[in-house]
Amino acid sequence: MSTRALTSYVKIDESVNPHRLIVCDGMTNKVIVLNDKITTVNSSTMSGAIVDMVFQKDNISATTLGNDLWANNAKKDRSKRSA
Repeated sequence: MSTRALTSYVKIDESVNPHRLIVCDGMTNKVIVLNDKITTVNSSTMSGAIVDMVFQKDNISATTLGNDLWANNAKKDRSKRSA
């Protein structure tokens, strides 16, 4: 596990009470869900650094900027849906 973090996305999830915090680490490509006590509820490693997420009923779409956030000229951006 890396001791450094590069936050690529932050969202306050207001669909539950108490609210949750969703944070994406661009160094490890990990999505971390934190509760109101800042304790990890869930986490998942993705295929790239998430920079945006859209939450809809029974569906989450995530947009990544390639495999990592390191400076390069590779064109590997994509969008992924999860049902």
